[in-house]
Amino acid sequence: AKIIASAVGGLAEPRGWPENIPGRENFKGIMFHSARWDESVSMQDKDVVVVGTGCSAAQFLPRLTKEPYNAKSVTQLMRSPPWVVPRVQPPFGEKNWNEWAPTILSNVPGLNKLLRTLVFLGSERDWQLFGGEDYNAKFRARVEDELLRHMQHTVPEKYHEILTPDYGVG
Repeated sequence: AKIIASAVGGLAEPRGWPENIPGRENFKGIMFHSARWDESVSMQDKDVVVVGTGCSAAQFLPRLTKEPYNAKSVTQLMRSPPWVVPRVQPPFGEKNWNEWAPTILSNVPGLNKLLRTLVFLGSERDWQLFGGEDYNAKFRARVEDELLRHMQHTVPEKYHEILTPDYGVG
């Protein structure tokens, strides 16, 4: 490599436990931060509470009731609802992609570079969210509308109000 960029930053160091949670001092269970995941903790048939809705929670929370964790129930507490971006679906479905991608990417010249370019362009598109120009405001409004439609399409209507962010995307 000609360049190495460290991505370790403020998000890699978890903040301490909030002191203002009533009854926290009486809790007898195990507590840990997702950035310091404790694999020795068994969640089998336990009621698990996750505090927060960040990117990490979005990744691990759906798995807690499945193998290998098998939690009996999962409750998520949130201060404010996050903007949720739909998960990118790989071509031909996740199972087929996982099985065939290594072979295809190794044997089709330029395909890997094309896919990396598409990821790059998609990321560059999001820079339009930031800025004070009219086109930035219009882009943010369009993205917010897309994300709200996605949320309304994927969750029951009774949760729409509590899952709608009260702040702008980006």
